Amino acid sequence: MFDFAPRVWASTAILLFACTAYAQPSLEEVWQLGEGIARPESVIFDADRDLLYLSNIDGAPTDKDGNGYLSRISTDGKMLEQKWVTGGMNAPKGMAIVGDRLYVADIDVLVEIQLPSGKILQRYPVNEDGDSFLNDVTADKEGRVYVSCSSLSKIYRLANGQFDVWLDDPDFQNPNGLKVVDGNLIAAAADGAAENPGASRYLRKIDLQNRRIEPLVNRTPVGGIDAVEPNRKGGYFLSDWAAGKVLFFSPQGKVYLLKQLGRGTADLDYVDQQKRIYLPIMMSDRLIAYQVKR
Repeated sequence: MFDFAPRVWASTAILLFACTAYAQPSLEEVWQLGEGIARPESVIFDADRDLLYLSNIDGAPTDKDGNGYLSRISTDGKMLEQKWVTGGMNAPKGMAIVGDRLYVADIDVLVEIQLPSGKILQRYPVNEDGDSFLNDVTADKEGRVYVSCSSLSKIYRLANGQFDVWLDDPDFQNPNGLKVVDGNLIAAAADGAAENPGASRYLRKIDLQNRRIEPLVNRTPVGGIDAVEPNRKGGYFLSDWAAGKVLFFSPQGKVYLLKQLGRGTADLDYVDQQKRIYLPIMMSDRLIAYQVKR
């Protein structure tokens, strides 16, 4: 005798799982801000103060011209303080918050800033030969700060006041976007080898304990990924700077195009409690807020 009920339940469960797994999010624009913004590269939400910090390069991304600055912006799109942090900043890019400290990548130095004053407390230089291009920044739950150096194909770490190379692996070239998630560093490669460009543009999972590198899901190229932001459900919001795309990477590795925008879709931040994405558009000097819809 066939037991039909369990088969029906199993089929229904599989169907529900499939619908949940491949439910594509969508983005609805909430506001745009352009005034006072100059080549924005990264934005980060400060939950303790309910505001945003925006890094402005205001020039070329490798020029040590002293033009760079950080802005403070409200979550409803109002400029609170255009040049909140200046003074010796050149081309600030990725940022991470650890307690009352904001860490910012600036070409060849990691800048430590006090919150909420905006006072620069310390600069941690890259003490190596070669042209450094520090890019994205993230931190683990112990407060250790990780920084990608796209030009030297290395990842640095600030721990106990020491800023040193943490990962230098020939199989992982030109790192850009970084995010610590559940004991792993999720990392994106900006490009592939010269003989096969783009082939290594897939997301990696790097174990923080033993530094073992594995594909996050598979080795299918995703793009020249800048931002890597988890949605707390196993998926990731991504930005592709050169292609001008905002993407969603599902837990199963399926990639959805959410927005096709202009070149320069930079280091976005996703705020889960707001279900909102904040996205700098570098080449058109804009910051856009999107509500995430299912």
